[in-house]
Amino acid sequence: MDSTLISRPGYRSDIDGLRAIAVMAVVFFHAFPSSLRGGFIGVDVFFVISGFLISGIVLDGLERGTFTFSDFYQRRIKRIFPALFLILAACLALGWCLLMADEYKSLGKHIAGGSVFASNFILAKEANYFGAAADSKQLLHLWSLAVEEQFYIVWPLVLWLAFHRKWNFLLISLLAAMASFYLNIRQSGIDLTEDFYAPQTRFWELMFGSALCCAIRQIPAERKEGGNVIPGWASIVGVVLLACGFGLLDKEIGFPGKWALVPVLGAVLIICAGPNAWVNKVVLSNRVLVWIGLISFPLYLWHWPLLSFLSTFLGGTPTVQLRFAAVLLSVALAWFTYRFIEIPVRFGVFGKTRVALLAVLVGVTGILGLIVYYWNGFQSKGADEFISYYSEMNETIPGSAMRKAYRHECNFLDVDQEVAGVHYVARSEISSNCYTRDFAKSKSIFLWGDSHAQQLYFGLSRQLSDDWQILQVATSNCGVLANHLDGTRKSALCAKSNQMAKESIARAKPDVVLVSQVVPLSASEAAQVNKQVLELGAKHVIFVGPVTRWQTDLVKLVARKYMIHTPRYTFSGLNMAMYETNTELKKAYAEANINYVDVMSLMCNEDGCLTYLGDDVRKGLTARDYGHLLPMASDFVAKNLLVPQIYRIDS
Repeated sequence: MDSTLISRPGYRSDIDGLRAIAVMAVVFFHAFPSSLRGGFIGVDVFFVISGFLISGIVLDGLERGTFTFSDFYQRRIKRIFPALFLILAACLALGWCLLMADEYKSLGKHIAGGSVFASNFILAKEANYFGAAADSKQLLHLWSLAVEEQFYIVWPLVLWLAFHRKWNFLLISLLAAMASFYLNIRQSGIDLTEDFYAPQTRFWELMFGSALCCAIRQIPAERKEGGNVIPGWASIVGVVLLACGFGLLDKEIGFPGKWALVPVLGAVLIICAGPNAWVNKVVLSNRVLVWIGLISFPLYLWHWPLLSFLSTFLGGTPTVQLRFAAVLLSVALAWFTYRFIEIPVRFGVFGKTRVALLAVLVGVTGILGLIVYYWNGFQSKGADEFISYYSEMNETIPGSAMRKAYRHECNFLDVDQEVAGVHYVARSEISSNCYTRDFAKSKSIFLWGDSHAQQLYFGLSRQLSDDWQILQVATSNCGVLANHLDGTRKSALCAKSNQMAKESIARAKPDVVLVSQVVPLSASEAAQVNKQVLELGAKHVIFVGPVTRWQTDLVKLVARKYMIHTPRYTFSGLNMAMYETNTELKKAYAEANINYVDVMSLMCNEDGCLTYLGDDVRKGLTARDYGHLLPMASDFVAKNLLVPQIYRIDS
């Protein structure tokens, strides 16, 4: 343990212990998400600690007359840039060795964003922190560092103004925290992704730490004797709050919103209980926890890129043993970074010239990231051309064949806005051809669901006889039971789509309603939908089970592992959990006497699941991503499974 660091005046070992709890929670959430569902709240604990410590540093300097902005930011550079440079440079090198061109291009953009602390803004337009796409973003975790650094740009200036104008520090902190918290609550009801990443909706967590710092400074010295500000049991309450957060909160609750109060208040109570509270003195000041706390920053920086690169390279979730090995390697790299990089830079003789050099190194790395991005990840031949071919098969591209194959005009989601980073915007209307009955056709089928219903259109349009009309109201990201209005754009979008679907079914009274969505309905949910649709006037309802699901994009799985010889069937990279879910659903639907189409039974056998159709793997892959059917596969499913089932049930 470094004596230089822990012997400095005002140092609190219990706060390093709290850092250890926070970083271990985040690491275990990323490595073993099912074992610690709420581990992501460790970042919120970091925010409180940062607000508390930084405010103390600034206020101490102001009161002593030694504070300067140049000194403050030099200290931040020496604290942050050494480890950050290592991570960015390592990712640049590893990406060159392990990633495909499009993946490397994306990494280049995130390296550039990370170098200027803008990762949160980039990610807000790209990925939900808890979404499947987030796993492939090696620098996803830099969003929190960006928020902290943005806070450090604004808050010291506010404190400096407050000091010189004789404003009350505590009042300013509380007012700012309340304003930010209000924005957080409001935004959580509109767009959770924006709420998660935006600095204005996250600053309140750091300001709670700042307010605590200001409150403690206003307490007379005689009341702070021994270091305790409030009774020691406060830290026990804080620990209970954190434990409840780690165990009970999960990614489905709509975080941050009001739920972020749980870790924030827990951290505040633990810190303000003081270093002599029993929990703080005995548990958090334990030498092991303090050591982990001291390496917490480089550990946070190292762990996620290693896990993400491992997952990307293997084409799916690594084994428990490999993930554990990645965590151990992260700890080793964190210790090395702390001991041989951080300590010499932070506490050695390090003049302004060398501080400037650190900034230049990070800046140059960011520029290299931009070069990678603008040069398309240095696209090469072979596997990258293969990926490029399939990347064009995406309905997010205006005018692409996939928009026609998925019948884009029947999707209420404004896909162009989605691509631009504005999520869940509803189009004012869809084409009347999607829901208006053409009685020149003697039969009609109605597709209802999300993009997993959209993918069935192409095959049905080719395989159903000419006397069948295909109606469709299927909106991306909207399951058929998503009808609850909670103020968010997504709920409004889905409610609008599903209301239109039900009204259209009632008017058209189709012969068959085909229901399909990414998250399969349970048998009881399906029974509810089945009853409702029949009451609306449809003659029959068919529920389509999940298609083959892969842990990563099938295109990249094949490009990375099977370009020379692609097996027609494989278990490699298969999402076995969905495979097992399908078996359970098939049995439950049969017991409930509900029509269920088992797509996996067609696409999978004892050798695994279909990777491609036809003779050319470069043109015949079954899916363009984790499980959206390409047109050839949609045609295959319709011809061999759906259409025979439709004809049978309607006969």
